[in-house]
Amino acid sequence: MRSPPGALTRSPGIHLGGAELLLVFLEQAYRLEMDELFVLAPYVDTGAFSDVQLRSAWERLLPMVDAAIVVRTPASADAFLRFSEGRIRGLDVRVNSRLHAKVFVACRRGSEVALTGSLNLTGAAMHVNDEVGILINPGAMAELRRLVLQLREVAVTALRSGTVHAAKTLDCVASRHQQRRPLLRAGDPLASGMTVTPKTRNAI
Repeated sequence: MRSPPGALTRSPGIHLGGAELLLVFLEQAYRLEMDELFVLAPYVDTGAFSDVQLRSAWERLLPMVDAAIVVRTPASADAFLRFSEGRIRGLDVRVNSRLHAKVFVACRRGSEVALTGSLNLTGAAMHVNDEVGILINPGAMAELRRLVLQLREVAVTALRSGTVHAAKTLDCVASRHQQRRPLLRAGDPLASGMTVTPKTRNAI
């Protein structure tokens, strides 16, 4: 996986790098036992899963999560479905022809991690292109947690505006988000007074 020239920029809770950050994101989501995964990736192809280490990370995480995947084309939706077949707990794949954002969010109550940047889920992004990404691993930092939860809201907005391509399990991911299931534990510092205003069309 290619990364930008020069050393990675790191500060508490934030790492700047290239496509290699997707592997870090997946490994952290697995280690933290996340149970929800949101992916906004306009384009997906099977080349994105050709790297053994990256494919293994996907295969470990997918059985743990309910996943919402939003792509731009039916071909991209089919590419993800071919890879994930039989591996995933709950799956909602949607097509949104306006999608341009690239956002990955994994979460459970009380914990979140996110990746955003330029990379699609394609072989070119993973192995050829010079990509840039920002990995946000907030830990207990309230401001970064708010940022990740706002990215989650952007993903939910994109999900709702997409057309269903495939859904696994009757209690699919989107139906749970219609109920606005809270992700903050009782007593969480963000639970009181937190207002999240998701961006709409221009942010997606």
